[in-house]
Amino acid sequence: PITFVAASNWVKKQISSSSLFNGNKIIKIMLGVDQNTFKPGDKRIARKELGIPHDKKIILFGCFDLNDKRKGGSYLVESFRYLNNDININYQDLMNNVMLVTFGNSEAIKLPTDISFNSLHLGQINDDQVLAKTLQTADVFVSPSIDDFGPRIVIEAFSCDIPVVSYNLGVASDLITDNKDGFIID
Repeated sequence: PITFVAASNWVKKQISSSSLFNGNKIIKIMLGVDQNTFKPGDKRIARKELGIPHDKKIILFGCFDLNDKRKGGSYLVESFRYLNNDININYQDLMNNVMLVTFGNSEAIKLPTDISFNSLHLGQINDDQVLAKTLQTADVFVSPSIDDFGPRIVIEAFSCDIPVVSYNLGVASDLITDNKDGFIID
């Protein structure tokens, strides 16, 4: 007999639906984050320290490679194209009030030129203190991953009291109460 450890209910469901593993015991142990590092912070101070404007609504996104299919970067790009081209709203107001802030591999996370949103790329972040400060700047963190047992960044954003938009997978379905502290996309 073998006991499986699942990091979320989503992973637990994946294991239990497997014809190979479904008869085994499965327990859930959430991924942990350092609550002394990833915690709510002062948005104004965080933005000042990182050079992010105070007068914008910040949509935050980070990954190593925007083209990694599992991370869903193409869905994020399509969402911005939709806002950029198709949505019937006062586009100039949106452009003046919203900024996309990204972090990760600088070469692999460039937005296509047909997306004209204000944006700022912070580069790769390898320090948890800097990552927590970056999360604290956001009005919303977007996790477009379509195949991920975490992602851990969702827990980190959630721990910083930042609303998260995510597909209904991984830890997002365990943490987010839809329309309360984020949005779940089915």
